[in-house]
Parts: sequence; structure tokens; C-alpha cells
Amino acid sequence: MQTLAPARDRYGRGEVSATDDYALRTGAPGVERMNLLAGAFDPATREVLRKAGLAPGMRAVDVGCGPGAVTALLAELVGPAGAVTGVDGSAAQLELARARVPPHVELVEADVRDTGLPRGAFDLVFCRFVLMHLSDPGAAMEELVALARPGGMVVCVEPVFTIHIAEPPLPALARMAELMMALGALRGQDWRFGLRLPELLADAGVADPVITLTAPASLTAPYKRVNALNLVEASPALVDAGLATEAELEGTIAALEAAAADKRQLISLAGTLHAYGPTRGR
Repeated sequence: MQTLAPARDRYGRGEVSATDDYALRTGAPGVERMNLLAGAFDPATREVLRKAGLAPGMRAVDVGCGPGAVTALLAELVGPAGAVTGVDGSAAQLELARARVPPHVELVEADVRDTGLPRGAFDLVFCRFVLMHLSDPGAAMEELVALARPGGMVVCVEPVFTIHIAEPPLPALARMAELMMALGALRGQDWRFGLRLPELLADAGVADPVITLTAPASLTAPYKRVNALNLVEASPALVDAGLATEAELEGTIAALEAAAADKRQLISLAGTLHAYGPTRGR
């Protein structure tokens, strides 16, 4: 993966990821947002993994594992008799994961499109919030399916940024979603990628994928701040692309932070699809 020069965040909160695929932060500077996302989505992910048949003693891999939230969950579910591998292209992400997962979990630094892991070796292959950032998600999907044993499960989780809930209506939330989708489009990415999951899975050899939609919403949950943090982390890229001014971003972020703190304001994160199914026998 090509790495560009790091961009300094004008909000004083560290450096921004500047890979060709990722506009948000990785490593310690992005850990707050990533931990909030995990808290919001892990309950639904746990339920999907249960329905997908993950059980003690199985082998599982978390592709694009980031700081290891799902990797740790997989390790819990397969137990000491099972085996879990986490893969990420960022050494900083893997360093965070190493502090989070049990010692017996294997962590591998590799591109999610070419992991180098053995083909057909895993009972369950997992990927969350990764494909949306790639300009070539089909290559990553082929890798996911190739890692699963014949009949093994592939589980993917991706958002649809056209789905948000706010009551009372919150223009800043709609503007955040609009800006993130526009930035993705300029980079050849799709922040509505969840809508593409069923077809992409089917084309790659996952039979009849099961689809569930989750949109965590709350009056008081800490994860309400994720919407503001999306813009904080993407601000340098948005300004560089001419999609927004610094002044507009500061105002939109302030409105989202105020809404997150307001216990009368209902806010959701982006609607997110969990899609899973077995690979066809090869």
C-alpha cells in the first residue's frame, strides 16, 4: 500500500492517516473514534457471529482488524481450543491490537487484498468497515472468500451513510454524511458500501448471503460523538479537496458535539449492514 506524507491535524489532535485508502486516523490518534464504534456495533456483531455458527474450537480471521476489538471478540467466542488471526496493513493498528487480544492470537501485518495467509484455512472470515475505504474492494472480497474453507462463513460489515436518524432533525448530521460521501467519491470509495455487499458476496462465491441492518441510536450513549469525530479526522482531506472550508467544518463539528452532549437529542450512527453466508464448495 502506498504511503504519502502525513498531514498535520489543525485541531491539535495528532496526525491523520495519509495512505491511499484511508482518510481517517489510524493508530493512537484514531483510537477514541474506533473504540466508540466498537462499543456501538459489537453487540450486533456478536449476535451475527452467533447466527453464522462461530463456535468454540473454530479457526477465524479478522481481516483489517484495526485495534483489535473484533479480534478479541472472535478469540472469546472460539475459546482456547480455537485459533484467531488478525490482519492489518498498519503497524500502529496492530500495536494497539496486541495490547487488547489474548497472547495466543496471531497478528499479521499485510495488505487486506493479499494477506499471504493459507487458502481455505478458516472456518470464519470476518471484515468490518474496511471495504468502504478501498478503491478496489473486489480484490479484497476475493481474498476473503479464498481464505475460507469450502462451506466456511464469510461475514462483512459496512455502512450506508445515507441512513441516519436524528430527532429533532439535525442539519449538521446530514452535512457530515454528505461531506464524507463526497470525499469518498473523489477517492474512488463508496461510503454507502453496505448496499453493495450482497451482490459482491454473491459474485465472489458466497451463497445466498443473510443481511441485517443495524443503526445504533441513543439519547445519551458516548458513541454519539462518532459523527463529530468523523469530521475532525477528515477535516484536512476535506479542506484540501475544496469540499468545505475550515470555518464551515468548525461550525459543523461544534454543532455535532453539542448534539452529542444534549440528552434530548436522538442521534444514530450510519445504518450498517451485516452480511454473511457460506462459501460454495470448491
